[in-house]
Amino acid sequence: MAIAADCKSALIRVHRFESFCSHYCFWELGVDGLTRKIEALEAGVRLPEVPLNFIDMTTLKLWCKGSEVKTLQSKLNLIADGIFGPITEEAVKDFQKKNGLTVDGIVGPNTWAKLGVTQSRYINEIIVHCSATAEGKDFTVADIKKWHLARGFSDVGYHYVIYRDGSINKGRDESKIGAHCTGHNSYSIGVCYIGGCAADGKTPKDTRTDAQKKALLELLRELKKKYPKASIHSHRDYANKACPSFDATKEYKNI
Repeated sequence: MAIAADCKSALIRVHRFESFCSHYCFWELGVDGLTRKIEALEAGVRLPEVPLNFIDMTTLKLWCKGSEVKTLQSKLNLIADGIFGPITEEAVKDFQKKNGLTVDGIVGPNTWAKLGVTQSRYINEIIVHCSATAEGKDFTVADIKKWHLARGFSDVGYHYVIYRDGSINKGRDESKIGAHCTGHNSYSIGVCYIGGCAADGKTPKDTRTDAQKKALLELLRELKKKYPKASIHSHRDYANKACPSFDATKEYKNI
């Protein structure tokens, strides 16, 4: 009886996990994205609400569920039951084959594009970070990507990185969910400047060069034009840390 009870408990946990993944369509976020979402829910963090008129066309595969699957099925002239089952997978593979796409049954950006559906994300936050590296030290997007891959991320976590010389460098594409702020990644853009620590590499310090301050201001203004409803925040607003070593929320509140 005890074994049966344990099996039942395990099945319930698996079912809840699958339901969670299907509801939020997190199968393709990689280890970092899925782990961060689960940690956020366990910590009681409320995930941002998505406007009812917004559909985020995430990557879909076998056993995903939801409105995105219904949209896909309608495009493929299938019964739109919202469940990505074997029939839907077969229809996707057939569509991919006919349109010269990789035939894997997974609906990503290329397949959505061929279906005539535009990929998009609803952005309501722009979060400012620092690389937490010593002042006077230069690092690149490639360096940060290496650190993040070592932590199990699927790519560099930030969307933009500002070097000490003021150059603005792209990280993850804006259309992709970042990995920079637990509980806020899905609907935010992550911006990081190189620095943030004193020479000892530990003590928090606003090490922005004049060039970085100018570039950060310009980038945030451009992002606000693109996402007018997004608010600007410091990473420390959502985490128990000093990042980005200055009050970005206050400094950029009038942008």
